[in-house]
Amino acid sequence: MRKLGLFVLLTAATAGFGQTISVTEHEVPLKPEGLTLDGSMAPGEWAEALSLPLRWEINPGYNTPAPLATEGYLFKDDQALYVAFRCSVDPSDFRANLNRRDAAWEDDFVGIALDVYGDTRNMVFLGSNAFGVQLDVRKNDPANHMDDQMDISYDVEFEALGARSSGEYTVELRIPFNALQFGSSKEQRWKFTFFRQTYTQGVQVNVQANPQYREIFCADCQFAHAMILDGIKPKLRRQLIPYAFGSAVGAPGSAAVPGAKVGGSAFVGLNAASSVELAVNPDFSNVEADVAQVSVNSSFALFYPERRPFFIEGSDQFATRQNYVYTRSIANPVGLTKFTNQGQKYRSYVLTGYDAASPYLVPGRNFSAYGTSGANWSTVARIQRRLPYASGIGLLATQRTYFEGGSGTLAAADVNLRISDALRFKAEVALSDTREPNANWVTGGENFKGRTAALDGERFQGLALYGGLVRQSKHWTLRADVMGQSPTFRAEMGFEPQNDWMRYEAGASYNGFPNQKWIKTWGVYNEATQFRYFDGDLRQNHHLAWGWIQWGGNVRSSAFHRIRFDEVFKNVRFSNLRTYGVNLNWKPSQTFSTGIEWNTGHSIVYNEMPLRVGRESNTAVDLQIQVGGQLRWNHMLIHSQMHELVGAELIYRGFIYRSGIEWSISRATELRLVGQWDDFASRLLVQPVLTYRPNAFTLLYAGGQYVQGAWQAYLKGQVALGS
Repeated sequence: MRKLGLFVLLTAATAGFGQTISVTEHEVPLKPEGLTLDGSMAPGEWAEALSLPLRWEINPGYNTPAPLATEGYLFKDDQALYVAFRCSVDPSDFRANLNRRDAAWEDDFVGIALDVYGDTRNMVFLGSNAFGVQLDVRKNDPANHMDDQMDISYDVEFEALGARSSGEYTVELRIPFNALQFGSSKEQRWKFTFFRQTYTQGVQVNVQANPQYREIFCADCQFAHAMILDGIKPKLRRQLIPYAFGSAVGAPGSAAVPGAKVGGSAFVGLNAASSVELAVNPDFSNVEADVAQVSVNSSFALFYPERRPFFIEGSDQFATRQNYVYTRSIANPVGLTKFTNQGQKYRSYVLTGYDAASPYLVPGRNFSAYGTSGANWSTVARIQRRLPYASGIGLLATQRTYFEGGSGTLAAADVNLRISDALRFKAEVALSDTREPNANWVTGGENFKGRTAALDGERFQGLALYGGLVRQSKHWTLRADVMGQSPTFRAEMGFEPQNDWMRYEAGASYNGFPNQKWIKTWGVYNEATQFRYFDGDLRQNHHLAWGWIQWGGNVRSSAFHRIRFDEVFKNVRFSNLRTYGVNLNWKPSQTFSTGIEWNTGHSIVYNEMPLRVGRESNTAVDLQIQVGGQLRWNHMLIHSQMHELVGAELIYRGFIYRSGIEWSISRATELRLVGQWDDFASRLLVQPVLTYRPNAFTLLYAGGQYVQGAWQAYLKGQVALGS
């Protein structure tokens, strides 16, 4: 009854609210023959283009006049969209750097946001800074992924050029139509807006070509312009990407061992909405090692983000509230096939292939166990019915079958519905069927529901669920949700290291937008959470209070206080565990930025016996220095320690320090040197790499890696053939 009452309260609070966004449709003129794409916008070249001013400041101001003049322009031809911008600047606040692709997000930049289906399923932003450094990002489908929507690892093949003068800069873009998936209908209405990030008096400012109302939950639903592109018939994308990889691996007291690998992938566009990708013996190596995480007092496996391009394309389709799909669980693939379709009403995705070895994760009530499986065949399938206003319903299935025996199957359904402009409901349910192999891939783990932790051929089914309501106004955001997993639930191809829990949560935030000299924006947030085991026994009660202020001069500060009134771990109950902390970030100019985060309080010592409470303290500091707009020196230091409450004896202490020097020789060429010391593991990592990347999918890199005496040198070449 209390849950029903909360639903009624949220709905009543929103009743009667409505904001209608009228959309103006524009014919896009044909590109004139004499237009030259060089970034300079010569006089008269763009005189006949469709043009729109970027007159609205949407942050930190609330639809106030933009502080600097910016104009966006559009042309088209049969194969591409042409976009240009003329941007006035204040030289004292101007920020621009010669950098690698996707590394200029803190600069003054400009671009176009495209919603090619007009239903917000995956807005794509394509832009550039004043040096022509390409920026592309996909906003993951808000019907699936409300919290962390921006995916900067997404890449589109397009051209960008820029030119600078004393009082302005100009940018010109060429965006091939076949670089984007869109419906095959003859009628094409692409909603869009022009967007710019700039700086005034050291404060970051966002402006665009239409106002944005904070009381409407969906920002992309508010695009007020659409371009008419009826009848475009771009050539279908056909691309072959072969690669060759060579390496040598050595260790103290042993001879170097050479290695070589060849393979590649192919992209075949079936039509404007569908494509097939094939990968044979693919090399998914990362140019830079993952940043180490502190795990000394964690009893569960840690999450690392996906960076491999083959898996990123289309991954927004299976982004769900719980991590039923984690593509890094496909670790050593020999062959893969992927099909994607972006129809007007339905979208679908199928990934299947052979993996020689995969991570094997066994979740538990109090800790997780981890190992490596044998060869298997893995499949992910997804279909979703699109609905207006960032809504949708969908089905998801995964299947992994091990050649040594055993399998894991998951089936899930989800729904995300707009009840009103400010109120949104989301729910999902997943069922898993696990047939354990008889294998020694994992040691340790917890027994559960009368079953053993060992992989001994047992079979069991599990359940996961989620339901949530969010209500948003200009200043207030209210949310309530419930979610959980049974002790027998396993996402075989996902990342859920903990099961046997239920969580009930309610939160409220208030945001203020004074936009004054000293205080630009501020906010406070309160959250109450209760965790229970799936059978109903108490696991944890806690309350979180958090507040933040965006100050003038590009300074942001925040502080929090969390109290766990009760927490049960391994059947031992602890009470009144308090933690508090502060955070400060300062970015006064493009040459210097820094941040510090500190927290302290009481916490359970999870990985030692006897179980007890200690006082922990964690500090993280980051610093970046830029020289001449091309050389960057980054530093990161994380320090963590814990002492006994009585006697103050040290339980653990350590730190992780990471430093990186990046020299952008040109937009395509970068020399990078990364060093990292993990004091917890007494492990040194050094990684130099020289990268040449003239476009999104062609690259050459040479480098190496040293880890505690063992070393590797490597050379990789990859070229994109076709278009």
